[in-house]
Amino acid sequence: MSENENVIPEETQNVTSDTITEELLEEQMGRPDLVRTMHIVLANTFSMYLLAHKYHWNVEGPFFSPYHDFFSKVYLQLFEEVDTAAEQIRALGAYAPGTMKEFENLSTMSDTGEIPGYKNMFARLLAANSALVDSINAARGLADREGNYGLVNYLEDRLDKHAKLAWMIKSHMIGQEHTMGMRSTD
Repeated sequence: MSENENVIPEETQNVTSDTITEELLEEQMGRPDLVRTMHIVLANTFSMYLLAHKYHWNVEGPFFSPYHDFFSKVYLQLFEEVDTAAEQIRALGAYAPGTMKEFENLSTMSDTGEIPGYKNMFARLLAANSALVDSINAARGLADREGNYGLVNYLEDRLDKHAKLAWMIKSHMIGQEHTMGMRSTD
């Protein structure tokens, strides 16, 4: 191995990961739309993961223990999906984004940074789930048009998981109307 093989070409020494990602999207295997959409799926998955983890850390109230456990289950499931989504992007021949700046720029979700009460945590988590489902559906449609059925299957599985998650979140929201086993009449 010569010395020159270990040298980074001078023209790439100052390239940031944002520049590399955008340039590669234009070049990668004729699939910039699918790759870009999968980047959004990954960013939305990571954003929802952070949201659920934040709620796990910060939930308070009379149902602290079950809500704390629920948010834990959500963020652990999403954490696994972050890795799998990144691997699906790599399978497309593209690079996966991996910085907070990239995720913030790609995500269709936003967070005010405030800590809402436990009732609003569920409403916001449901909205985040809906945004993530929208991005998964967009990627699924593009993958189907390209005939990438392995990716379609992965995305279909994600849609099933998020439909179940939406049901579970909504069930927790209904439970907030109960007081000592009785529905509120408000």
